[in-house]
Amino acid sequence: MRVNHQKRRRIYINKLIEIIKSSEYQEYIEKDERYREFLESKALLKVWGFTILDTYGNKAMNKLIKGFSKLNKDRYQVDLSYRPKKIRDLNYFSLQYAGSSQSCLAKVKFLEDKFIREVDASFTQVNNN
Repeated sequence: MRVNHQKRRRIYINKLIEIIKSSEYQEYIEKDERYREFLESKALLKVWGFTILDTYGNKAMNKLIKGFSKLNKDRYQVDLSYRPKKIRDLNYFSLQYAGSSQSCLAKVKFLEDKFIREVDASFTQVNNN
């Protein structure tokens, strides 16, 4: 099921890029004064943060934590809250029938990037029902 979402996301992004590059869209931007003013005002803003949400199972969580632990130490400073697997997959989720839990997964500081200072990764587990 996750592959289907990734495929749809890829199709959507490719279609969006196709529309932006089209001559009709470029002409629209040049001719429409109100839209051009809107874009110019947005260009002055800076993004302080944003959130990306996704769903993970235990296997994907093991893969994600292992990926964080293997980041290049010269380019990233990683503060990992969970240990990566050595031999077999670890179970990072505890069985919950009522309530939910939230935990910090990792903080990754980008040492050489001009635009991204750090990424905070956390997860929330909602009850299994």
